[in-house]
Amino acid sequence: MAHSQILLDGRIGDDLFEVMNAWVRHLPGGLAIATILACAFFAAITGSGAATAATIGMVAYPAMTDRGYDKRFTLGLLAAGGTLGILIPPSVILVLLGDVLSNAYQQAQLKQGIYAPKTVAVGDLFSGALIPGMVLVALYLVYILWTAWRHPERAPAIPAAERSAIGPSDLIKALVAPLGLILAALGSILYGFATPTEAAAVGAVGAMVLAAGRGTLSRDMLAGVAQTTAKLSSMAFMLLFGASVFILVFRGLGGDVDARPDGALGRAPS
Repeated sequence: MAHSQILLDGRIGDDLFEVMNAWVRHLPGGLAIATILACAFFAAITGSGAATAATIGMVAYPAMTDRGYDKRFTLGLLAAGGTLGILIPPSVILVLLGDVLSNAYQQAQLKQGIYAPKTVAVGDLFSGALIPGMVLVALYLVYILWTAWRHPERAPAIPAAERSAIGPSDLIKALVAPLGLILAALGSILYGFATPTEAAAVGAVGAMVLAAGRGTLSRDMLAGVAQTTAKLSSMAFMLLFGASVFILVFRGLGGDVDARPDGALGRAPS
């Protein structure tokens, strides 16, 4: 969570959106396409849906509304782009689910008489979420192109005179740092070089390097990041604690007991 907050406060998403915008703005609905692509890249860096929507939204929303994009279409697009942070690794939600699913999977194996249970690794969840995440990005892009074709007034094209040219070399230079951070954090997990906790530390250091390169790194910013990260982490753990207590009370009061066809009561399978 720390590196996502550093990238958010460091305004790293501004440069990412501007580069994507310059690269695809000649296409119908180019600003919307740039928004989704920037959300996908930022989600792969931070793993946070809230940070993705907030960071890209601060830049993309005024850019699209100033160009005459439909407000409902713009807000829906930003909300959809934020969901990429939930699915695309290294998703914070997948990290939290990993612990819950691993415990549930081990308990299920023990009940089946398997006394050397296997675990569900977070890296396995990340690997399984990669393709669905890319498919979701592709579906968003198809929807944008369809909307721009069927309803051009909702996603108007930018006049040719206002399009800034950007070459492949400029695009590569702008994406080297974000891709490097993605490979360092996510790649270390997928290839087993680091645990999610260790990879988060790598991501935090990389985020500070990017913020320093942009000139936004300061002591005050780091202090604010530490406070915000502590609040978000506490909130996440309180949610897990509350969910665990709810499940215990629910099962203790017989909430998982269902009625059988013969009228008897039986406990639902775990």
